[in-house]
Amino acid sequence: MVKFNRTNSPFGVRSVFFFAVVLLLCLSGCATPNIQPFADGAAKFSSSVRLTNTEVESRFKPLATSNAGIKEELGRFSEAAKIYNDMASLSASYSAALAELAAAGETGGEAAQKISDSIAGFGELLHLTTPALLPASLATSAAGKSILKAAELWNRAQAQESLQESMEIADQAVQEMADALEEVYGRPINGINKPYQDIIENLVSLEISRQKVIVGAGRLFFYKDSAKTEAQAIADMMQGKTINEQTESILRMRERVKPDVQAYERRKRELDEWQAKQLALSYLIAGTAKAWAQEHHRLKGWLEKCGGVRYLKNDCGQFSAPSLNAFVSDIQFIWERER
Repeated sequence: MVKFNRTNSPFGVRSVFFFAVVLLLCLSGCATPNIQPFADGAAKFSSSVRLTNTEVESRFKPLATSNAGIKEELGRFSEAAKIYNDMASLSASYSAALAELAAAGETGGEAAQKISDSIAGFGELLHLTTPALLPASLATSAAGKSILKAAELWNRAQAQESLQESMEIADQAVQEMADALEEVYGRPINGINKPYQDIIENLVSLEISRQKVIVGAGRLFFYKDSAKTEAQAIADMMQGKTINEQTESILRMRERVKPDVQAYERRKRELDEWQAKQLALSYLIAGTAKAWAQEHHRLKGWLEKCGGVRYLKNDCGQFSAPSLNAFVSDIQFIWERER
């Protein structure tokens, strides 16, 4: 039996003890890959999509009961919004599952199963395998084609037995989902609106038309047309001139319609401001979807390098997802400004 002492140890007892402590501190203090910022960004993105869609429905739903045009337009939007909300929720749950796996240092078949479980709850989205199952407004659109492709890929990802294979296919599904959301919420291209902008502008236009009917197009025209008469009358009175009966009659009529016309103009301004806010959110949602997809693609490669015990590599640590979180911060700023 060999006795352990200072003479037969190349390190010495203290050195060995110190080395052991350092190793334990490293193993306990060096966290497994932390991709929580990616998951947090996806969760905020999902919440923003749902909140933005809900605001459209809550604003126009009461008006749909008395306006056939608004009812039809809102119906098309609500039907498609269910799918957009599901897609955003799927992005959040899937991203959270990845963060949990990374935190636990899990890989292989068990990890693949957990990824599968995280997306299995979205049955409605995952079963969209034919255009017939999509809303009519989406069935033949570019967004609809991307949604169908994403659904097919998510189903394939569920059947994989390794985390790497699952993520390879899931990354393709993520890119298709981002393309679909950009196609719905993105900026116009060559003067052609994307579906969300069309819906918003149509709903606002229908509501302004409804308000115009309530006030009366004739009264609105009269009020605008009589502005010159009022301005001239004020100028004449300041010069001491007498106002004739016809002018006085016009001014009296103008005062009578003024409250209704001003209420209409206030409502129109409010709707115009609301439309501008919704479109700003829409473009940010499209940008966030693309940023989420780009970060996911980067994350896939990062996890291949840093997953499992490989987290001890010096260049591994926290996955910051900066572009994703920059977009969601801009969205949150708009919502918070409204409070």
